[in-house]
Amino acid sequence: MPGGTVSLTDSDCEFEPPAGPIKPGLTEITFVNRSSARGGFHIWRLDAGHTFAELAAFIAEHLEGAERGVDTGPPPFAHQVTGPTLEPGGTDTWQLMTIEAVYGVACLAPNETARRHGMTREFVATYAAGPIVVGGSE
Repeated sequence: MPGGTVSLTDSDCEFEPPAGPIKPGLTEITFVNRSSARGGFHIWRLDAGHTFAELAAFIAEHLEGAERGVDTGPPPFAHQVTGPTLEPGGTDTWQLMTIEAVYGVACLAPNETARRHGMTREFVATYAAGPIVVGGSE
């Protein structure tokens, strides 16, 4: 079942949903790295009652913290499912077993500003893509 495409650029990450609704079960999501550097994609399943807007706000705060050298950790209301790491120009399609829920993707890219503040992780610039709504509405 098609689940859409997530694309990372040098300054953003976007989700292009499929033409129809996404039903729970085996879901295929394509990841594309259109940036000039290695990029990572983390899929998060949100707990019931939480929205993609909350995840996007958390990710924005995470990026702001990274630029100051502060690691905010993972969102407390979401569970990381999986996701690939791709070289520039790379594309990969993953099949995931989904349940009825709202999902979002944290797209990760290198960030020199945060590195200068002492963060040692390879990926610290983070952008949100979604929502990926499976079996319902957000």
